[in-house]
Amino acid sequence: MTTRALLLLLLPLTALAAPLKGKVAVMDLKANGGADPSLAITLTRLVTAELARAGADEVVSQEAMTALVGYERQRQLAGCGDEDCLTHLATTLDARWLVVGSVDKVGGSLLAQASLVDNARVQVVSRALVRASSAEQLTAQAGTLVSQLLSESATLHLVNQAPGVNVFLDDRFVGKTPLQPVPVKVFGKHQLRAEGADYPPFETEVELVAGRTTRVGLVLERYDALEVEARARRLGALAATAAGLAAGGGAAFFFVRGSGTYQRYAAADPLDVTQAQLDALASSVRTDFGLGYALAGAGAVALGLGVWMFASNPAAERLEAPKVSVGVALVPGGSGLSLSGRF
Repeated sequence: MTTRALLLLLLPLTALAAPLKGKVAVMDLKANGGADPSLAITLTRLVTAELARAGADEVVSQEAMTALVGYERQRQLAGCGDEDCLTHLATTLDARWLVVGSVDKVGGSLLAQASLVDNARVQVVSRALVRASSAEQLTAQAGTLVSQLLSESATLHLVNQAPGVNVFLDDRFVGKTPLQPVPVKVFGKHQLRAEGADYPPFETEVELVAGRTTRVGLVLERYDALEVEARARRLGALAATAAGLAAGGGAAFFFVRGSGTYQRYAAADPLDVTQAQLDALASSVRTDFGLGYALAGAGAVALGLGVWMFASNPAAERLEAPKVSVGVALVPGGSGLSLSGRF
């Protein structure tokens, strides 16, 4: 079976994982419309446990919040609902994500709703809603509520792709180009790396937002093209240096000749030469020194350009990056094969 076929088989498995990078603070769900407050607290605890089971980096419960920020401060912030208040609370807890919501009684039904707030962007990135006819049925759907909350994917769209390049997100294999837009289950800022046998590694930071598409242009330059560019720059540096030296030599020639002409002009006896001859000598001195200064300036510019081109060669610097060995390891794990990381 080919690697491509294995990747296709793995896609349903990777789609199930929805880890959140960074601390997740779970606020007490509010009891509205006559709903039992104890039911809201029980559901809060179940949601907290389900988030931890889903692979969130760190989940902070209501009880932990009391210990972290102090009872009085936590009591002041616990009832907040507007964006500024939620952001303040998340900053106090050093939490990247907030989970807020409520349990509502509507007629004979119970509704539980929750929102996942990205504190870095101060916005809701996903929402979830479950309905039940009894408290037991509602608490049994805590896992469904969390699954809905984490079900919305961010989309990574790579442009300017070169074929046969391996793409990694935080060192987790995404796929080999050409790639269609890829749904991923991680949000926030991440490191994207692309590498292939014919290309120096390319790295950049990307920000992924649930429900949105992040487009990233891959800046991939072939080693052979970079070698040609590096040689051309070195030749250009040599040419500029040679031109600078030649201009310096020309400037020296005109300065020497102008100095000699000036000495003849200064030593000329007005009784032995005509005014026209004196004017011609003076004009020659001015011309030689003018050419000397012009060539000296041009030579200095050319020499400076040559030195700069020698010292700064971006193509050569890119070539110095270590070449990578291409290959993706598939290792046994869990219920089947898995990649080095899941999204």
